[in-house]
Amino acid sequence: MFFYAIKKEIIDFWLERSEDDKITLKHCWRQKIFCLIVFHAYFFGKTLKVLVMEKTENPAPHTHDLLNLASIAEIDLSEEQKNVFREINTFNIALATMIIRQEFYKKPQKSMQKNILTKQINYIYG
Repeated sequence: MFFYAIKKEIIDFWLERSEDDKITLKHCWRQKIFCLIVFHAYFFGKTLKVLVMEKTENPAPHTHDLLNLASIAEIDLSEEQKNVFREINTFNIALATMIIRQEFYKKPQKSMQKNILTKQINYIYG
């Protein structure tokens, strides 16, 4: 019952955070702060959580798995889109672990991150 009373506020929160991440992504790209690019690419997840809530009328699950969220929201993804989401998932899982996160910041893999961001930008803007 509580969820339904605040559903609009939750959806607005996720959409606002998603927009914040998109703005931050663009800034990181321009400033060449590549270690944060994939982290902020999770705006996909925030947007998917909104779609899950709208589709199911229930709170979105506590997951960062973009493919799982897209499946719950019943979104048909192309293989290319699935591959982009898999790459983002891989980095999000890696960044969630402090040891891996520290190594990630010490040795930024710029070409890989640029490649992922390019795919994300192409996905967003066609």
